Amino acid sequence: MAFNIATTRYFKHTLNGLPGGPDGATQSMDVTYRVLDDGETKDVNLLDTESARDFLRSAVFDIADLTDIDDKPIPFSADLLDQLTTALDLRQAMVRGYGIGLAKAASGN
Repeated sequence: MAFNIATTRYFKHTLNGLPGGPDGATQSMDVTYRVLDDGETKDVNLLDTESARDFLRSAVFDIADLTDIDDKPIPFSADLLDQLTTALDLRQAMVRGYGIGLAKAASGN
């Protein structure tokens, strides 16, 4: 099988165990990430809130199956990502998901 050279590469990872269901149940989130190159990550400090949010603005390409409290679909957007990344638990989960998902993708699953 040939390896296709792409200028932009992506991978998907499911974040499990996220709090926030109306009944207190945990939820999951299917995130598509863009693989970042060294130049895009060299100055990232994931312990700094704004740096982590900037990282996620670059890395998160899409989040699938988002709904509101009434289960009505919500389209993914940059504004929605900004809103989501203000929550510490979601921001940390998305950052952690990038690392875990990239490692899985690199190992060929």
